[in-house]
Amino acid sequence: MSIAAVPFVRIIGSRGQLGAEVVRACSLRGIPYAAADVDTEPSVDVVSERSVHSFLGDERGGWIVNCAAYTSVDDAEDHPDDAAAVNATGPGIVAAAARALDATFIHVSTDYVFDGASRMPYREEDAPAPRNVYGATKLDGERAAAREWCKLIILRTAWLYGGMGVPRPGCKQGSNFVRTMLRLFAERGEARVVDDQWGNPTYARDLAGAIVEIIVRGVTAYGVYHCVNAGCATRFEFAEEILHRGRDLGLVTRTVTLTPVATADYPTRATRPANSCLDTGKLRSVVGVSMRNWREALQEYLRELRDASAGRSMP
Repeated sequence: MSIAAVPFVRIIGSRGQLGAEVVRACSLRGIPYAAADVDTEPSVDVVSERSVHSFLGDERGGWIVNCAAYTSVDDAEDHPDDAAAVNATGPGIVAAAARALDATFIHVSTDYVFDGASRMPYREEDAPAPRNVYGATKLDGERAAAREWCKLIILRTAWLYGGMGVPRPGCKQGSNFVRTMLRLFAERGEARVVDDQWGNPTYARDLAGAIVEIIVRGVTAYGVYHCVNAGCATRFEFAEEILHRGRDLGLVTRTVTLTPVATADYPTRATRPANSCLDTGKLRSVVGVSMRNWREALQEYLRELRDASAGRSMP
C-alpha cells in the first residue's frame, strides 16, 4: 500500500511517551495527521464526548489512535475513579466517535490484564484476570471499545519506556524504568531490583512503528494483538542491561552494585503479575509485523539519552 493511499490519522494523547513517538513516525513517513492531548491547543480529553467529537471533526474514514491512559499503576490504587475515567470510560467514548465517522480505531492496552500465573507467554485468547486497579480499568476499556465499534484493533503492550516528556499526574511522561534506574545509578552505589517478575521491556518508538505499519498496510484483521519487543526478562535482568549498556555509553560513571530481591521484599500498593510476558505470534502471522529484541531496542534508546544529554539534536 502506498503512502499516498494512507488515510488521515488522528492521534489522541500526543504528549505521552507513546503518543509523541506515533506523531514522530507519521511525520517521518509523510502520513497526514492531527494530534492533541489534554494540555495542547487544540486539546482533547477522552472522558468528554464533546471534547472528543470536537477534536476528531467530521471527516469520515481514516484512523484514530488512542494513546491516552492513566498509567501510574500504584496511584491507580488510590484513585480508582480517575483511572477508570481515562482507561475504561474514555476508550468507549472514542470508539463510539470512531463508529460515527466509520474510522478504524487503534487502542493501546496492557499486559496487566493478566494475573501472571501462567508459566508461558500469554496469547490473545488467554483469559484476562487483572490483579490491580490499573489492569482492571484497562480491561474494562478494551471491552467498552469493543461494545461500541467493530473496526477496532487493540494492541496490548508491556513495560513501556521512551520519550523525553514532562511528568503530569496519572501519566508520568518523563519517568520510566530506564530513566529511574539511571537516576538511581547516579545517586547511589547500590540498587535493589525485583528478580521474580517477568515481562517484555518495550521501546515506545518500536510500538509506534508497529502502529504506523498497521495503518500503512491498511490492516482490516480487527481484534486483539500483543505488541512488545521480543524476549522476556525479569526486572533485575532489565536493570542489569541498563547498567552495562549505560556504562559503555558513559551514562553510568560510578561503581554500582545491583542486588536481586523478591517481590515480597519490595512491597508496592499495586500487586504486579509474576509473569506478564506476551506472545507476539499473532502479530507476525496475521499482520506481518515483527518486533526486534528488547536488548537491541534498549541500546538505541540509551544512545538517544546520551545524545540528548550531550546537547545533540535527536532525529
